[in-house]
Amino acid sequence: MKIISLKRSLLAGLLIQMISTFSLGNGWSSNGGDMTRELDNIWNLGQDPVKYCVVSSADYPLSHNDLRQMVENSLGAWTQFFARYGLQAAKFGASQSGNRMPKFPDRKARGISLDFIELDSCPPESVDSVVRFVFGKIIGPIQNYLYSSKESSLGVAIRKAYDHNHYRNGGYVFVANFTNDRKKIKHMLLHEMGHMFGMPHDSVFVMYEEVAHLLTDNQFQADHLWGHIENDFWPYRLKSGESVNLSSESSRKILKKTNQSSPGVCQNQSMQTNRKIPPKLRQRLGLPANGCHKLVLTLGEKHPSRPSHRIQLALKDEQDRDIKVFPGYIETALTHKRQSFSPGLYTKWLFPNSSSYFERLPLDQVPPTTPAKGSVKIGDQNIALRLVGQNGIQVELFLPWSDKWWVARSAE
Repeated sequence: MKIISLKRSLLAGLLIQMISTFSLGNGWSSNGGDMTRELDNIWNLGQDPVKYCVVSSADYPLSHNDLRQMVENSLGAWTQFFARYGLQAAKFGASQSGNRMPKFPDRKARGISLDFIELDSCPPESVDSVVRFVFGKIIGPIQNYLYSSKESSLGVAIRKAYDHNHYRNGGYVFVANFTNDRKKIKHMLLHEMGHMFGMPHDSVFVMYEEVAHLLTDNQFQADHLWGHIENDFWPYRLKSGESVNLSSESSRKILKKTNQSSPGVCQNQSMQTNRKIPPKLRQRLGLPANGCHKLVLTLGEKHPSRPSHRIQLALKDEQDRDIKVFPGYIETALTHKRQSFSPGLYTKWLFPNSSSYFERLPLDQVPPTTPAKGSVKIGDQNIALRLVGQNGIQVELFLPWSDKWWVARSAE
């Protein structure tokens, strides 16, 4: 398990994982890492409501009532997110489309718990079935965790050893007193809530692993990004008819961890200068070097019997009008890695062949958009294309006249 911190290194990460797992006391551990596979488990499954309470320090920059409202709104935002992708109705242990799925030992089907009830006050710490949202106040195992880490943390989600019998777990979701900015506080809260819901790091924008770096970098101006689970360049996955922006200047800054702008930077943060397009391709498209563009990928209809989709790449101007449109297709790869960004559950399952063992299963059974390969037509040529899931969706095009791959959205 990992702590969200301002200083990160492989050695520090491993030490924090070891300290957090073995030194918190009373079996407490945090989400967000992979020391053991159950650390990213969804905390609560089933229809019973999850009880929660809110605690805040006297010097926290937002009032207690404001924080209660923020928690309620953030739970609602995650509920809407899961509904958008059909995950609010998905269930572990339920047969789907005639397929015999692994079962819980009691053979009951369970989905993610999205019904919450706020308590008027937090019960004694000995009651560990409640989720406590804590703002700035160092209580319970949070103190041991922060003391053990030796580092400055913006937030953490911690719980006791996972309950593999009832799949019901309380814990602490902590957000430090690190800023007066309401949007940044909400963003950190959404991130830690994501761990409670079993969302892995880098599965969607708000779960970006280096979130602490972004939120504490005063040079990075991105107020429009904070407090949102997804955005136009980093969705959870694309659905037919939806688009992703491959030219976001904000995306480039996030991936490069810098606030420096490109030469000839565009005023619109959703666009990039034409100089980012390889010169030979820019000449073929008839685009001036001085100008701005937005490269948008749109996912089209799915093939009825194959894991392929029609796609469209479009170059748009600053008025969002199409400059050039390139039709094509992609075919997604059939690998287990494709579902690694889904919330999941590592527990003991009964499999159709009567075997029983521990395995991590994804809640989301819909194949993600990446990785995929295909082609688009530029002029009279079919150009090879690859889609990669790397902090969002990245498009790579092979340019035969240069004998090189062009990474249309990258940190490079």
